[in-house]
Amino acid sequence: MKAYLYLIVLTLAGMAFLPLFGQQNPSRVEQLEAKLSQVEGVQKVNVLLQLVEALRMSSPKDAKEYGQEARKLSEKLDFTLGVMNSNYVVGELEKEDRRYKRAANRLEESVAAARKLKEVDDLLRSLDLLKKVYILDKRQNKWVETEKEIQSIRQRVNLDEKTELLADLEQDYDKKVRELSVTRSQRSRLAREKAEVEDELAETTEEKLRQEAELALLAQEKAELELATSQLEKEAAMAALDVVEKENALLQSNAKLKRQQFWQVVLTLGLLSSIAIIFLLVRYQRLKRQSEEEKLQTQRQLLMQEKMATLGQLTAGIAHEIKNPLNFVNNFAEGSLELSEELAETLEQEKENINGENYDLSLEIVQDLKANANDILENGKRADRIVHSMMEHARGGDGQPQLTEVNTLVADNLNLAYHGYRANSPSFQLEMVTELEENLPPITLVPQDLSRVLLNVINNACYALNEKQQQKIEGYRSKLSIKTAKEGEELVIRITDNGPGIPADIRNKIFNHFFTTKPTGDGNAGLGLSICYEIVVQNLGGKLEVESEEGAFTTFTIRVPYTSNREILGSAA
Repeated sequence: MKAYLYLIVLTLAGMAFLPLFGQQNPSRVEQLEAKLSQVEGVQKVNVLLQLVEALRMSSPKDAKEYGQEARKLSEKLDFTLGVMNSNYVVGELEKEDRRYKRAANRLEESVAAARKLKEVDDLLRSLDLLKKVYILDKRQNKWVETEKEIQSIRQRVNLDEKTELLADLEQDYDKKVRELSVTRSQRSRLAREKAEVEDELAETTEEKLRQEAELALLAQEKAELELATSQLEKEAAMAALDVVEKENALLQSNAKLKRQQFWQVVLTLGLLSSIAIIFLLVRYQRLKRQSEEEKLQTQRQLLMQEKMATLGQLTAGIAHEIKNPLNFVNNFAEGSLELSEELAETLEQEKENINGENYDLSLEIVQDLKANANDILENGKRADRIVHSMMEHARGGDGQPQLTEVNTLVADNLNLAYHGYRANSPSFQLEMVTELEENLPPITLVPQDLSRVLLNVINNACYALNEKQQQKIEGYRSKLSIKTAKEGEELVIRITDNGPGIPADIRNKIFNHFFTTKPTGDGNAGLGLSICYEIVVQNLGGKLEVESEEGAFTTFTIRVPYTSNREILGSAA
């Protein structure tokens, strides 16, 4: 435990002094930038790499830009060494920015260049950093293959060094053996001479005495030669012993190296553990603050839900109060239409008793009254449908499945959503395009559920279009199109707007609960699209899909199966 505490203290101290080491002499950077405009080709690549090293601690962004420039220039010049070094430093900077896939791409190119140059040290350096990037990117197969390649190269390098050492030892040994063989040949030659002398001594005594004297000398020389031979044999034995000792020393050095590597791994793991502990402590504090913020946000969302529920009840009450006088308007419009028809018939009967001009004028007035009554009745029914939709939407999803005309439901909800949004934003203008398939078969479902989905999606589209309209883009005109169609056994409704689009990084989050891009107080606290998704997928057994291009368009596609929906409704019944 104490060791980990010491490691944590050392790590914090290193992090505190790291900015001091990262400070660079501005004059050095200025000199290199001035020199950069004076050189070309390979020299320019080298100056760019020097700028990367000078700026990597104080300005990583500028260092990365110089590294990218060095990499492109090296590729253009087919300068393999520059390709290797520039890709390596850019890979390091991408790794520090936690862009591990980009870092892996750069380091793979550095490894390829090192292989091409057959530079073992540079190859091991690039492979070692590439392995770390694979580990951080959680690409297990890749970093295992890279580790195997690193171990293979290191074993091959160690084997080459051992081979060279063994070759030197073999040369020394062969030299000693050759010297020993020369000595042995001299001994054999002396033995032959001794035999000749002994034969000559057998002829005469004098010669024998003389030869005995010579033999004594020869014996002395023989002793000296034997002494020299034994000395050479000792030297050969010592050489062999040296070979064995060197092999033992090599084995001991390998064992020592392995122990050093083991302790390096232990220290690295300890350092990583301390960093992980610090990270977890920081993350705990951050999560604690985040949980407090989420708690406050949840309270705000609950308050917003209560407001929305109260607003729904108020909407239902207002719609109910409007419906009664609206019924009177529709009834009196129908009565006025019938009275105008009766009046026209009465004029026709009394045509003979009325002046021609008065008759024509009266008939024209009756026709106008009939047309006015018909217009009042038509718009009253349209208002009645809107009020009915408002009441159904405010009532929620407690309705019963019924046979529903989709085109009528879509048109009513489009008008309701548009005019409802314009009530809050009178300056909002919208071009609406409807492509409703003729003879579209009705579908059995809860119309309130589909109305809630349509209102939420259309309201979000109006919000996005209004935001883009506020930017005053020249030539821009807000446009919303709705298409209905039957594709196979599915009812398909496509709602497309030419608004700002949805960014790719949040496109897969828009159906999550409480996720919203609107400011606090706008919308329904991030529940609209999540409720739509649950209604379409769970209640209606369909699919809700989104397709978007940032700055161009957004399309929501609602798919409700005819067959599956009937089965779901049948089982619910």
